[in-house]
Amino acid sequence: MQILHRILLKINRSISTNISGTKTIETVVTSLRIDRILATGLSISRRKIEYSLLRGCVKLNGKVVTKKSIEIKSGDIVDKFIIEQTTESHFTVGRVKLVEIGETTKKGNYKIELERTKLLSIAKIEYTDSLSNEFA
Repeated sequence: MQILHRILLKINRSISTNISGTKTIETVVTSLRIDRILATGLSISRRKIEYSLLRGCVKLNGKVVTKKSIEIKSGDIVDKFIIEQTTESHFTVGRVKLVEIGETTKKGNYKIELERTKLLSIAKIEYTDSLSNEFA
């Protein structure tokens, strides 16, 4: 049974596709709140992020988040599920990883480095696996 499971995981890994390339962004943000980081990383409004949070479509390191005030730290991965493009076998997510928190500016803002993938299609079976590999 374990061998079959491993084979299925290998097949699913080859099926998952990165629709939109990963891009590194260096920018300045006013806070490290999840809504600000996600809005900056995916270039969408904080209002849309708030709506996604309330619907339970945002995960921080694999756990559903509903509060927009949660602060994230270096190394955290935030996924925003795109329900309209999700199928029975694949999730479609926008993924933002906070790579580094730099120094603060004179005004108290944060210089950060983000790694973002606007559209990532990943097999549902593989989703939890991909998060555990990031933290291994």
